[in-house]
Amino acid sequence: MTILNGFVGWLVLTRGDLQKAGSGLSLFQSLPSFILSGALFRVSQHPDVTWTWLPNSLFAIGSIWTILSFSYLGKSFAILPAVRSLVHNGPYQWVRHPAYLGELLLVLACALAASSLIAFLLLSLLIPCLILRILAEEKLLSNSMAGFALYQQQVRWRLFPRVW
Repeated sequence: MTILNGFVGWLVLTRGDLQKAGSGLSLFQSLPSFILSGALFRVSQHPDVTWTWLPNSLFAIGSIWTILSFSYLGKSFAILPAVRSLVHNGPYQWVRHPAYLGELLLVLACALAASSLIAFLLLSLLIPCLILRILAEEKLLSNSMAGFALYQQQVRWRLFPRVW
């Protein structure tokens, strides 16, 4: 987790110029997924929680996938909806939001590790909030970035190949 956090910090410091910031509405639509992800990380860190091989494996895979996705984003990295430059190589050639797929693996690992009703409730709330965040980001990109419509045609799947 420390490596992922350090990498995100480095990306924030080295990212490219902002072409257009998201609206207040897109920010509002994105915040619940941040809050719920943070809550899932928190419940999985309880002293009584023992991480078994499955959550540990999912967390490692999710971390590696997220770092890989972020490394392809490079200077286009943004925490909140924003327009920088279009990335269409690496994992972005298969799905439009691979970093969010990595995030889902991370929070699924947290929910499995916590193995509590509250963890699975948070996960079930997170999924529609993450979908809303993706849709808000894509609306901003569609309205502001030349070439995004073509990218959407080339990369049909948002999160899971052949599913969505």
